[in-house]
Amino acid sequence: MKPNIVFILTDDQGWKDLSCTGSLYYRTPNIDRLADDGVLFTQAYAAQPAVKDKRFTWDLALKERSEHQRKLRASELGRQTD
Repeated sequence: MKPNIVFILTDDQGWKDLSCTGSLYYRTPNIDRLADDGVLFTQAYAAQPAVKDKRFTWDLALKERSEHQRKLRASELGRQTD
């Protein structure tokens, strides 16, 4: 069975901007429920300060993975790839 993964990418979010991480100002009941039912990662590193750069990095990584899988499938079927 494949795992269900929810990846949430936010812009300009501080470490304490969710109620599940201690915010008394913001109420985030839906994200809190996801955190309670799953895994909450509390240690992370953001390589870029703006979401546009992070989004580009993830998009590029997914495209490279997809291209690698396409070439792997083609080689298994004995097809030539560009």
